[in-house]
Amino acid sequence: MIEFGIHDYMDMFSRLTETRKGNEVIGTSDLGMADTLCHFMTGGHKRPLIGSNKERYKAPSYQIKEGDNINVDVTSPGATLALGMLYFRTNNSAVIDWLRVPDTQFMLDQVRPDFLMLRTISRGLVSWDFVVPSFEWIKSMIPQILQEKAFERKQGEEDDVMIDYETMSQSYCNVVAGGCLVIGLKFAGTANQMAFGTLVMAGSGNLEVLRLCRMLRARIGPPHNIFVTYGSHMAISMSVGLLFLGGGRYSLSTTPEAIGIMLCAFFPKFPFHSNDNRYHLQAFRHLYVLATEARVVLPRDVDSGEPCYVPLEIRFKDTADYCGEVFRTSAPTLLPELDKIEEVKILGPRYWPITFHIDKNWSTLKLLLKKNGILFVKQRAGYLSYVLDPKPDVIKAFTTDPVISSMADYFLMGKDDCQRNRTLQKLSSILYSCVTQEKPEVISTHLRLDQVLNQSNFSLTHLGIRQLKNILAYYNSPFNLGKLENVSSTQLLQMEFLLALKSQLEDRLDRWQAANMEGIVKYLQTNVVESCDLVLLSAYVTWYDIPTPEEISKIIVEGGPTLPVLCSTLPHLPVNTVMQILAAWQAAV
Repeated sequence: MIEFGIHDYMDMFSRLTETRKGNEVIGTSDLGMADTLCHFMTGGHKRPLIGSNKERYKAPSYQIKEGDNINVDVTSPGATLALGMLYFRTNNSAVIDWLRVPDTQFMLDQVRPDFLMLRTISRGLVSWDFVVPSFEWIKSMIPQILQEKAFERKQGEEDDVMIDYETMSQSYCNVVAGGCLVIGLKFAGTANQMAFGTLVMAGSGNLEVLRLCRMLRARIGPPHNIFVTYGSHMAISMSVGLLFLGGGRYSLSTTPEAIGIMLCAFFPKFPFHSNDNRYHLQAFRHLYVLATEARVVLPRDVDSGEPCYVPLEIRFKDTADYCGEVFRTSAPTLLPELDKIEEVKILGPRYWPITFHIDKNWSTLKLLLKKNGILFVKQRAGYLSYVLDPKPDVIKAFTTDPVISSMADYFLMGKDDCQRNRTLQKLSSILYSCVTQEKPEVISTHLRLDQVLNQSNFSLTHLGIRQLKNILAYYNSPFNLGKLENVSSTQLLQMEFLLALKSQLEDRLDRWQAANMEGIVKYLQTNVVESCDLVLLSAYVTWYDIPTPEEISKIIVEGGPTLPVLCSTLPHLPVNTVMQILAAWQAAV
């Protein structure tokens, strides 16, 4: 009878494709199978075999000595899941009662804690329509005795010495884990925030889930070797793989076939070492590939061929739970399963509308998803793209940082005068670029550099000017790391932004220079500052690397400087500016 655990488990999986839904009557042959599965799940005396099974299982196991009772350690896992798959989504109350977690101390002592997880999973499969992503639903699966006795510590002699508190705690954890797995299976690939988890966020690349996986993966070394096994790292690696499924282009399906496949792939019994195949064949972990489907929509501008962002409206089919449900998001995005939606529409005034409806051109959408999901869109004349003029929802699609979200709301929703709108448009472009290119840490650097020039109450300090000079010198240097490695690496700061700051600074200094030429010449001749702003003079000298008056006096011959001498002494100034300084110098002499 030992062979039943694997052979009949796979046999029950093959029956999943013939599963009946709702409350349809189950055939008499299935009722007999259900009774047999329940017997193998709960245990008891062996029953005489009849039919084809009599010949199939007449030979005893040659690895384990068997008695007159069923070895539930072998038969219970396969029989439990087979029972759940056989009655998948039937909401059969009798089967639900069979799979209910025992609610007495005596009955709990008869079941291994890890078997309670399998019973919870199978119960969720049977009552599929009643599974909701909430803690209340998970709590409803937990008997009252487990809620009261789990994680308790004995305080004194008055405590019941017959209660095994460790078993109670293990049972509680297994029931919760089973309930979470059922929620993950039902809402796999939906990105449902109430059912937040790896299966649910499959293909989304969610940063919070990735951080959790990284934290769990860091548990290595002697302090963790006792409870972190090979199977633990296998589960974490599978989670990261599912999170970035197909490079963010694929997600998981929730069809009955896909649920059965995912049960095989994510069977909650992980190995202790690389050669451990006792309870579950490790090759089955790869079966999840059969449950994936391409659902990404990647908009591209039909004129430039560049990726772009467009508003998207998804209308769901009416069900008994909701009616007229509409979800708005921005593409690129992963669509919900196509059998749950009836319309996908491109929104907004910036692009010409495109509509996919289930009764019209639904086959076109299916073909589009199969071919990398590229959707060509046409931008309307007179409108900017969301890259050049982003909106808060576009920024928030790339980050959950509350500070950045608040900045997006402020910078992208200004309604002041025209000059401020130009400033907000520039800063919003910086914010969008930094967030989408995963460099939010340099947003403050951009803003600080912008303050150097654009804030009327912010002085042109020597430190600010020197910082801008150092940044430009680095990006133009042959020793730039990007140039040394011969790769097209993304610069932390936008070169266009830096060049714009340089142009604004030089324009401001030129205007100041034209109005203060006599003061500049007097400073160069005598090192005396009169009739000009000391701060702006310091900025002028720093930006153009003008030598000190003492250094200039050493190279000026008697009779005044010449144009070639001044050009070599002031190499960063334009020639016409040097000529103006020479004329003012000669006039002062």
